[in-house]
Amino acid sequence: MKKMNTWFNVDQDRAIETLKAFSKIIFLFTLLFIGALMVKAFQINDGTLHFRLVISNMDILPLFKNHFVTFVCIVAYELVRLLVAAILFYYFIQFLNSLDKKDPFKHAKSRSYIMIVATCSTIFFSVDAIGMMHLAYVQNELLLKESLRIFHFEYLFIAYFLNVFAFVFKRGVDLNDEIELVI
Repeated sequence: MKKMNTWFNVDQDRAIETLKAFSKIIFLFTLLFIGALMVKAFQINDGTLHFRLVISNMDILPLFKNHFVTFVCIVAYELVRLLVAAILFYYFIQFLNSLDKKDPFKHAKSRSYIMIVATCSTIFFSVDAIGMMHLAYVQNELLLKESLRIFHFEYLFIAYFLNVFAFVFKRGVDLNDEIELVI
């Protein structure tokens, strides 16, 4: 008989498989967005009406015409964010695959995978903050009708909790290793 979570009445194996499937879909879409953004950037011409960023959903085409170096920097920030997100989800999938459902703290490679995920989340937040500050600096050039959100606290919270989870998981693996050495 399978063990069910008593609070949510969810089969743990099925929940992990669902999480893997969603993570794979997000990983693939992130890779597709990287390719699409690069192709779109190289196809800009006089007839191009908009150049929207994938994550920020902001039209930065005016920068292409007036501040090309800034345009390239903003696109580079977006590409780095997408690349870091792809790496994050790749290692999250590796983490989920490496988990032993009966003894989750058994494998040291699970610890290294979740530490990479936590590091990627911090890098994502940092690159996002730098990119948004750069956008705020050139906000007048973008002809925005709405105000620009400079700081995304949700990315900070996600990075924080992923780092806390990774630290706790790392400590669990270390304690499991110490217990095995004693026995």
